[in-house]
Amino acid sequence: MIPLLILLPILIGLIVFIVRSELMSLRKLSEDLDHQAAERPTRLPSHELPDEIIPFVEAINRLLARVDNMVSGQRRFISDAAHELRTPLAALSLQAQNLTQAKSSEETHQRLSSLQAGIERARKLTVQLLDLARLQAGEPSRVDVDIAMLARELIAEFHPMAEAKGIDLGLENLGLTNLRSDPAALRLILRNGLENAVKYTPDGGEVTLRLKNGSEGAGIEIIDTGPGIPTEEMEKVFNAFHRVSASSEGSGLGLAIAREASEKIGGQLSLSNRTDRSGLVLLFKQPIAA
Repeated sequence: MIPLLILLPILIGLIVFIVRSELMSLRKLSEDLDHQAAERPTRLPSHELPDEIIPFVEAINRLLARVDNMVSGQRRFISDAAHELRTPLAALSLQAQNLTQAKSSEETHQRLSSLQAGIERARKLTVQLLDLARLQAGEPSRVDVDIAMLARELIAEFHPMAEAKGIDLGLENLGLTNLRSDPAALRLILRNGLENAVKYTPDGGEVTLRLKNGSEGAGIEIIDTGPGIPTEEMEKVFNAFHRVSASSEGSGLGLAIAREASEKIGGQLSLSNRTDRSGLVLLFKQPIAA
């Protein structure tokens, strides 16, 4: 017993020394992680670590990379949003100054109309920015949506705008009535798609909202007879604030919001030019929920 009693504290000391020396690298790793800037996370070194810890550190590095991409995207979005808001606000300020210098009631009316149009553009841009921020911050819900009724409501909402341009705006339902999804996200997708279609379709054209139900899931198409989009711009138009040309109307946020909403609910959003005539097809697909 005496040799064992003498050996026991020696063994305890050796165990403590070995454990501390092996975990020293983890302590240093945690200190490095604590001292990282939240807005610019960097990868953790995985060398000189126990083999059992390396998969855990690599998983943390993948998470840090995703966080870095998200923060970078948020930073770009805030910068672009500030720039986009600065331009209409400056224009509104100039239009208000011009209104005070009007010399007749007719001139006042003209300048007031321009000011109201500028206010409406600024309002739409603000609403779109709030929609995009709400999508990025919230979690989607899953409820049974009467997609046929939602489509009819949106057709009625855009009917005056289409009627003013002589556009034949219609709904074609090929068997899709209900869809388990997020109603707010679906409304954003369809509203932005319909708004773009009606806006860019020439007077006297056609816009069709088509609902389809297939074996692989639901499909919603918005088909127009507008000018279409160059092939090299098909994916770029889904980037926030991207416009096909400098003369394009709008803020370049509609399709970015629609893509963000479709990804939130597990769907896919794509664009393609029509093959039978000039026009564009926006397709949203959502697989059948398990």
